[in-house]
Formats: sequence, structure tokens, C-alpha cells
Amino acid sequence: MMFIVRLKDGTSLTTAEVAAGYNESTFTMLFVSYFGDWDVSNNLMRAIVANGRTLSCSWAGRPNWHYHTMAQGDNIGASALMSQDMNSDYLSLTLGAGFVTGEGVHVTQLGDPSLRMYYIIPPTDVEIVNNVSDAELSWTASLDAEIEGYNIYRRPIDDLWVKVNEEIVTSTGFIDEGLPDSGEYHYLIKAVKLKTNSSRTFFNESLGAWGSTNFYASINEEVNFDLSLYPNPSDGFFTIQSDRLIELIEIYSPDGQLVQAITPLNNLQKVDLNQVKAGVYFVRIKANGVWRNKRVVIQ
Repeated sequence: MMFIVRLKDGTSLTTAEVAAGYNESTFTMLFVSYFGDWDVSNNLMRAIVANGRTLSCSWAGRPNWHYHTMAQGDNIGASALMSQDMNSDYLSLTLGAGFVTGEGVHVTQLGDPSLRMYYIIPPTDVEIVNNVSDAELSWTASLDAEIEGYNIYRRPIDDLWVKVNEEIVTSTGFIDEGLPDSGEYHYLIKAVKLKTNSSRTFFNESLGAWGSTNFYASINEEVNFDLSLYPNPSDGFFTIQSDRLIELIEIYSPDGQLVQAITPLNNLQKVDLNQVKAGVYFVRIKANGVWRNKRVVIQ
């Protein structure tokens, strides 16, 4: 099946012609009866997106689409939400002659909902040092000219993103001291640039550079009792000593991988990490049912 549209000049337009490159606009709107029924074979809206030159397509007019906030940094998904919402601040969804056009399946935005008008080159190579109750983040700077700095977002697994910096970070490093608990955390680093256009001046963000790590202990698990780890820094051989019975020692690499587990069942334990590469390692010590956390630097 092929859709054929008769144009005012008497010529026709087919889905094959559209897919071959008839349209080259980035963000496209179409309005002809039944174009909104995108779930049929060879629909022209889908053909527009399939041509490789157009990034999005919507059926315009019922409702009217509101793309103006894209000029203020919003993505096209936010425009779709605003246009489809019957409770929108904008007149778009109810027409005369019995047409109630909002919240129907035809109100469709085809294309990636994260598309935006303005893009910044994002940072790269996010590294996270797992510092037991803190996350020490570093990254490679954005290659974009004249950025203001970076915003850092954190998300516990299966939860929402939260921005963790109060001010724009102007360096390529940040220490997140606000971890609420142990567990798996994901981070996004976004470059920030001040953008001025005809609509307004606003801070525009890049796409996020991503990193993650597991935190096996939280600050809430810290309980005071005598515990020492020496020498530190170490050449790989060090001693852990406590005034309590040490039941379990767990040693983790900077990326959160378990390197060694020891069950000494006394109050002193000599540890051999001579086989690991140099770096900062994290030591969890359980004594009389209570966990404590230490760092050791292996040179």
C-alpha cells in the first residue's frame, strides 16, 4: 500500500517520494485528514521521519503544537506534553463543530523526544573514585568554546535524578559528600553554557557524560571504636588492629569490585595486597557486629 496525496497544482506526492528526500526540514508538521493515523502502512508522517533528513514530525492543527519553549532550552518532548495536555495553559485542544482533539492517540510526536534546538559538546571520560561515603568525580572537559562550567546529577538505581551541585562547577572535578546511603549510584556530568537568543537568556545544558559505582558503606554505618590501619600509605603489606574482635574484613577496588575478604576472628590481622596495582582501596571492617570503613593507599 502507498499513500498518494494530490497537491493543489494537480501533481501528486507519494510516501516513496517523501522517503527519498522530498522534505528536508528538521522539525516538521503535517496536516491533512488521516495523516494522524500513523499506525497504517506507508503513512506519510512515518515516511518523513524515515527519509534520514527530518528528525521529527507531528500532525498539526488538531491540536495546535507549541514548540516555542524549544527556543528556551526545552526538548521537543516537553513541547509534546504541553500540546497534548487537556489542562494546558494554551488554547489548542478543543475546536468547533464537535472536534475535541486533545489526548487522543492521533496526537503523536514522531521522533526522539529528547531533541532540542541547541546542543553543546558534552564532557567525556567520567571517572568515579569510591571513597566509602563520598564520590570523587573527575572528567575530561567539554571541547565547546566558552562554557560556564558543569552541572552534576546523581541517581540511585531505580530512582530519580537529582542535581547535587549548588553552583556551576568550573573545574573538571567534584566531590559528592551527600550520599544518603550505600548502594548503586549513577552520575551525569553536563556542560553548561549561557545562551542568548530572541526569546531570552538562559543556561543551556549539554547531553550528559555517564558514570556509575557501588557504595558498600554509608556514613550512617560509622560507629566509634578503636581501629587502626598501618602503615598507610603501604607497599601492599599492612596491619589492621582493633580493641574489638574483628569478624570480617572486605577490601574493595576504586571501581567498587571486591578484591579480598578475610575472616580473622581476632583483633589483629596482617593483610597482603602486594598483588594489586597502585591506587586507593577501601576497607570495610566488621568487629563485634559493627562496621567501620577505612581507606588505604597502595603505592
